Amino acid sequence: MKRAWILAVFFALISVSGAFADPDADTTPYIAGEILVKTGTGPILGWELQQVPPGQEKAEVARQRAEGRQAEVNGLWSVVETIPNDPRYPEQYGPVRIKGPQAWDFSKGDPSVVISVIDTGVFCGHEDLSGKCVPGFDFVNNDADPNDDHGHGTHVAGIAAAVTDNGIGVAGMCWFCAVQPVKVLNSGGSGTWEAVALGIVFAADNGGDVINMSLGGSGFSQVVQDAVVYAEGRGVMIFAAAGNTGGTPILYPARYPEVIAVAATDSLDNRASFSSYGPEVELAAPGVANLSSVPTYICSLCDPSGYRSLSGTSMATPHAAGVGALLLSFRPELTNIQAREVLQLTAVDKGNAGRDEFYGFGLVDAYAALTFGGEFPTPTLEPTQAPIPTDTPTPEPGTALCGKITGGLVLVPSGSPYYLTCDIDVKGGLTAISVTIEMQGFGLFANQIYFRGVTMQP
Repeated sequence: MKRAWILAVFFALISVSGAFADPDADTTPYIAGEILVKTGTGPILGWELQQVPPGQEKAEVARQRAEGRQAEVNGLWSVVETIPNDPRYPEQYGPVRIKGPQAWDFSKGDPSVVISVIDTGVFCGHEDLSGKCVPGFDFVNNDADPNDDHGHGTHVAGIAAAVTDNGIGVAGMCWFCAVQPVKVLNSGGSGTWEAVALGIVFAADNGGDVINMSLGGSGFSQVVQDAVVYAEGRGVMIFAAAGNTGGTPILYPARYPEVIAVAATDSLDNRASFSSYGPEVELAAPGVANLSSVPTYICSLCDPSGYRSLSGTSMATPHAAGVGALLLSFRPELTNIQAREVLQLTAVDKGNAGRDEFYGFGLVDAYAALTFGGEFPTPTLEPTQAPIPTDTPTPEPGTALCGKITGGLVLVPSGSPYYLTCDIDVKGGLTAISVTIEMQGFGLFANQIYFRGVTMQP
């Protein structure tokens, strides 16, 4: 496996007995114009950083050593990233932009984590998907052979979970995660609400941990929403494409509160011009010119080479879903709701400060998600004036809120109803999911708000 190196300055602490090593024999890269000398009064256990003329570093080290002092160049060490050996990986900017290589040092996924690709089916015989598929279903032809006769689903599956570091083709975000092909779209790329709802329920009932829906439309469907509510209740993380209209609103099913709506960015992390936007957008991920697997036979998106570059929020979504699966692989104790919160809290803010309608919480960050400290934001209450008495009775059970809160605030069902006993000012973002908030005549202020299933009472 190849390794790529990101240079980082370090201060080396050495103990020397006998003769000093020859500085000219050390080929380690170093900072020009700087050396480290142990003077005995320096800030690092007696070592200090000294400036020297660029190009004279080794000569100055030799001079210091000749005078009996310990000295060395200010060398460079590195952070190691896991870089797969797939030959076309260098053509994939997506994993790099969302810090896949850094995340892969911690986890490459787990075969027990299943990504349900609800799409046109998946060509499981593809060289880069061989052995990845678990049993799925075809709700277009009503059989157990969800093969891809369009190409879209195979492309999506490759981005999320292609076989990686196998010396073939491309890399997937979740190397070892399984793919469950659920065909709900026909060879022309369209499908009914009935088929989509059936596919969602099937995935939820047959081991799906993450659902990827790179599909959508402008019409609201109650049966599909019922299905996503059911799947979320079964512990499934659900991702869907925001849409490619370039305008607002975003499409369903991404628009449902239970679904993580994913917008598209380019290789410079800018919003893709075609990416639909709206307040429901939750995350952004690479979606412009993404190389991935496609079938090798004849179909709309097929290619004899087995690979093709495509653009769309359809491509952004499996980047995010793959990270979700990677997170569940690394942190299996997380619920789907907690994992969703981790992705929100660790996303790299883009566009306007805080959540916005183009990027949502920001660009997915796989490394930050996997290295998230494991504790959700704990409110830090600052001293505040005693609340003014109110005639409104305090509900029990429930949670009282009052004053300034820093470090963010997450309101969850177990603490509901939440009731204000004075004005609230939240710094660091307010997230509330399936709760009741009783204002009791007070004000609620936050620099960033995400509400889902929230009931507000005066």
